Amino acid sequence: MTSSSGMYAASSDPWALSTDAKMSQLLSSGPLSAYLGPSAPAPPPPMEPTKRQRFDEPQKMLPVMFVVCVICFLFWSYLWCHIFPLLQLKAPHAKVDHDMRQRALIELIAFLYFTTLLVICYVRSILEHPGEIPENDPQWEYAADGRSTVDVAPAALQEMKKTGERRHCKWCGKYKPDRCH
Repeated sequence: MTSSSGMYAASSDPWALSTDAKMSQLLSSGPLSAYLGPSAPAPPPPMEPTKRQRFDEPQKMLPVMFVVCVICFLFWSYLWCHIFPLLQLKAPHAKVDHDMRQRALIELIAFLYFTTLLVICYVRSILEHPGEIPENDPQWEYAADGRSTVDVAPAALQEMKKTGERRHCKWCGKYKPDRCH
């Protein structure tokens, strides 16, 4: 016969208990019972540190927006002040200088080609992740007492402190690669 809690009333066999009852019995009789108390819930599992999103701070987009505005201003001013007058769009057909219009079309095609390449490179430089130092690589781990977990520094290492030590980040506890802040 079973009770409403899922435990056998007449039996004290731990295999006869439901999962919830087994867990509460373990917590109340185990070595942690003195710390957790008889009705304390199980501690939550340790959480991994979360990584920040790349575009989570809008104020960091101000320089990007400034460069976009400069590119747009230069694009439209070149078109309106140089290309459109050379194209002679409002001139009657009899008064159009065809050599000037041909030159305008060649300049327009070259200008649009290089502007497109500029915009593609700029967008890719914004969206491409810059990379990060590997997480579990002993070559990059820094011991707090100043000694490395690996005895030999990388052969291609060029930048060091004035004391001859490898540069390290005080926030993430890893050695810095060359050419980084």
